[in-house]
Amino acid sequence: MLSLCEFVVKIPTRFSINVGMAGAIVLYDRLVNLGGYGGRPVTPGGEGADLPPAHNWGAPSKAPRLLKKRPRTRSEA
Repeated sequence: MLSLCEFVVKIPTRFSINVGMAGAIVLYDRLVNLGGYGGRPVTPGGEGADLPPAHNWGAPSKAPRLLKKRPRTRSEA
């Protein structure tokens, strides 16, 4: 059966993964290694549009909100 395949992808893991997870891992790897999404064609079979410049994420605009501790009741003490 493998001899009929054009490509075989092996994902080294210590556990079993299903086909959906394997597909997501391969697509993520292609996205990271190939540098983003390709251009969308304007017409069927047409040339793709230019990619927008990569976004540069800055620092957070404000500090994260901290959770307040709720007072303990007598039954929890």
